[in-house]
Amino acid sequence: MEELGVVRSELKALITLRPQINGSTIAGRVIYIDNYQNVFLNVNAADFSEVGNNRKFSLNIKGKTHPVNTVRDAYGEVSEGEIVVLFSTTGFLEIAINKGNAAGLLGIATDDVILIEFNS
Repeated sequence: MEELGVVRSELKALITLRPQINGSTIAGRVIYIDNYQNVFLNVNAADFSEVGNNRKFSLNIKGKTHPVNTVRDAYGEVSEGEIVVLFSTTGFLEIAINKGNAAGLLGIATDDVILIEFNS
């Protein structure tokens, strides 16, 4: 086996590609942070629409609630410094801050869980 590579005694679990859905909450996992510190979750538009059903929502990031209410089409649709949620060209939910760095300012790292909580 050493001819093929380093032998490992333990394995690391890979990030699941499906979000966890519980009632009106989606637990999305951070799968990527780009060079601008925009955060990408494993939540696609179909799952978001099915659970959200056009309701307003908040993000729960590390125990702090951030009311967002709607998905936008562009960063500039919110004021500078505000959180914006949109679907990226890859089809996954993106969290950004207009003219800011979401991962750094919100303390988000790859593999963190972010809750999307839809209003009743």
